[in-house]
Amino acid sequence: MECNGQEITESQYPELFALYKDQQQAGKAFLPDHRGEFLRGWDNGRGVDDGRALGSHQGDAIRNITGSMGLVGHVASVHYGPAWGNAPSLSGAIDVARGWAQNSTTPVGNADPNAINGFTFDASKVVPTANENRPRNNAVMVIIKAVSGPNLLSQIAVPQRTVINASTGQQNFSHSYEVGRPLWVYMNGVKLIQGDDFTATDGSTISLTRPLVADTDIEIESFGKIVLSDMIGDSTHDGQSYVRKDGAWVTEKIADYALLDFGTVTKNSRYVQDNPFGDASVICYAEVFFNGNWGQAYMIWADGGFGTQGSQWGNQIVVQTGRHEVLNSPRNTGMPHGAVAGLTSGLCRVHVWRVGV
Repeated sequence: MECNGQEITESQYPELFALYKDQQQAGKAFLPDHRGEFLRGWDNGRGVDDGRALGSHQGDAIRNITGSMGLVGHVASVHYGPAWGNAPSLSGAIDVARGWAQNSTTPVGNADPNAINGFTFDASKVVPTANENRPRNNAVMVIIKAVSGPNLLSQIAVPQRTVINASTGQQNFSHSYEVGRPLWVYMNGVKLIQGDDFTATDGSTISLTRPLVADTDIEIESFGKIVLSDMIGDSTHDGQSYVRKDGAWVTEKIADYALLDFGTVTKNSRYVQDNPFGDASVICYAEVFFNGNWGQAYMIWADGGFGTQGSQWGNQIVVQTGRHEVLNSPRNTGMPHGAVAGLTSGLCRVHVWRVGV
């Protein structure tokens, strides 16, 4: 959502509501309004911009500019002031140092009130000043999302869902989830509020704050992850299952991703390797090396087949090539390789991600 100061309700966004509740108005919550504002990292104890709360607004300011102007000479017979009809008319940051204040009848300093002996310059008389130059801004906390783990490039959220026909008196439910990731619990279709209606702290158990008073359908949803291992570089394989660990290809299963090397494949052929994740369901696709690059290969079933297909068959990963070619024209197959004139053999590999257990 845009941070435009809009009001949010607890029923729509319970977590945001709890974060911003009572900050602007008791019992209500509003998003911050960052339109037209610079964002400034919250000081949070550093001492550069201390004394501010997270989310607070700060007006613009410049560092103060001060100075003085002395008279080159003094003529004792010349007087300045209202009595003589010639009180100084000054503006902006300039003021008198001694004598009469600008356009006033009150003398300043300890000098002869009828004489002006100097001038001062003070920018704070005109503009806001501070010990720094700054635009108007809002204090924000700048954060970076980091995920720990060896050779980790990214995480893809994978939805997980458990439906339970719960019984009267039941309070605890089993569901695998990652602590800190999104988690939703529904009772007969009504969304429950984490913290108020249930707790989830150990990654495997969801506990209702009160036992069920009747048989109820409980639905639990969460996001798991697929970990993509480091794929920098390449290697020559011997037809086995490999993953990347600390910059090297190894055969141990350290992640839910593996790369199978099928070597050189030829048209009208079938190649089989073991599924690196046993009987678990996987997503996989084949790539063929052409013109210096790896690219995903597809299959069209016309007159016996053109292309290369990788797929799962139980506890095996199968590569099947077309009857006529392993790569065909992109306009026929959608392959990314560019112009291909009937490639009948080539290097092949298959990416495999586990999505089941």
